[in-house]
Amino acid sequence: MADTQPPAGTDPGTTRRKRLLVIGSVLALIGVGWGAHKFLSNGALVSTDDAYVNGHVVAVTPQVAGTVRAILADDTDRIRAGTRLVEPPRVYRRVFGSIVRLFFYHRSGLYRRSPLLRSA
Repeated sequence: MADTQPPAGTDPGTTRRKRLLVIGSVLALIGVGWGAHKFLSNGALVSTDDAYVNGHVVAVTPQVAGTVRAILADDTDRIRAGTRLVEPPRVYRRVFGSIVRLFFYHRSGLYRRSPLLRSA
């Protein structure tokens, strides 16, 4: 029997390593491509046509008719009780400020001690 030897320059270990390197590179490229696709297409995002969102919607109605200078809240802002939502024009602010000062003046009882209201 004759010994069969591989042709010169081809080591069986080298050809096996080359094959594994090629297969590993192809699998790595497939993995990188799949990961890039998932990352760029935002795989965690799910879309639907019939979604239901539970939210608290409250209608804000005016107590008086008038003009508003600025709205101080946006559509999705969280609002606490007592927060000012609108800014009235300067004319209304002056009138309202006078009314508030008059209210607290009468409430404090200072008007009773005024020298103008004392009888002579």
